[in-house]
Amino acid sequence: MMLIIRASGFATFIAIYLVFAGSPVQAAGFACEKASTLLEHLICAVPALSALDSTLAKTYESTMKRLSADVASQMRLSQRSWLKYLATVCGRAKPDGSAATAECMEQHYRTRIGQLEHFEKVGPFVFTYISLYAVQPFDPDQIGDVGPPQNMSENNVDIDLVTYPQIAQPSSRAETAANGKLAEPAPGFDPDKPCYGQSITDEKVTYATLRMVSVRKDYGESCTGAAHPDGSISSINWLLNPELRELRADDLFGPHDTWAPKLSALTAQSERSDIDSQGALHRTKQEFLDDLKRSWSFTDFGLELVGTSDDFGCHVGCGAHYRVSWAELKPLLVATAPVP
Repeated sequence: MMLIIRASGFATFIAIYLVFAGSPVQAAGFACEKASTLLEHLICAVPALSALDSTLAKTYESTMKRLSADVASQMRLSQRSWLKYLATVCGRAKPDGSAATAECMEQHYRTRIGQLEHFEKVGPFVFTYISLYAVQPFDPDQIGDVGPPQNMSENNVDIDLVTYPQIAQPSSRAETAANGKLAEPAPGFDPDKPCYGQSITDEKVTYATLRMVSVRKDYGESCTGAAHPDGSISSINWLLNPELRELRADDLFGPHDTWAPKLSALTAQSERSDIDSQGALHRTKQEFLDDLKRSWSFTDFGLELVGTSDDFGCHVGCGAHYRVSWAELKPLLVATAPVP
């Protein structure tokens, strides 16, 4: 790894050169007498950063050993994007080797170590999570009224972060193909998006069996100068076999329509959070089918119908939902349903 930061006047230009000659990223392994950049000198000069740098390198190496070749390749891309993110965000904090830069680095090192350590067993699978960063500095003077300071993006850097799950060690073609679906769509900086700020997409596996995986997606967007953040909650369910595709209602309930009014009655009786409307009650079969494509989330408890900001007129963090337990749901399921 080599971080090169060049400062000229009030402008800071940051370039990242990453060398991965088939080996893990070496963060703390460099010799301090060869440090040549601001961030490298800070790592060597600040004991807390030096210790974190060493921990990060060891954690990264340990994580890579637990991944298949395909997933390790994605984690390597994740590490590249994080290094660029670190240099861009913290390099703009104070281009003079100040305590503010060191504090910025320490904060993001701890976050990154937590990301690399995050393995989660859900059902029969162990999942890791791939975080991809896209960053671009901007000049707030060039975008008009930017609003109060609390709505500013970190150090005037536009940040897009997408985190998605992967089966750490897929053992079949179906599981490898499922990883491909879980990685879609590929994230990246969009120069045409309508605002500068932060957008975060966090995808989390909520339930898995050998035949299906349920993923919940939380999206939050905070635009510079906006009065409040915005966001949405959605989900997607993948059938793994006998073919890889999105889960359909007939996979659960069969071809008949009798399940719809029964499920509607169960959702009407379920406890709700954060809302007092009747919007999700007494849904038709078509409404349930539409919901399945975006808001049916399975958990160990059962089925959750997760509300979105559009449904309930709320902003990020509302989390309105309806819950139906497996015990209540089981009488409606066909014998071949890919769930217990």
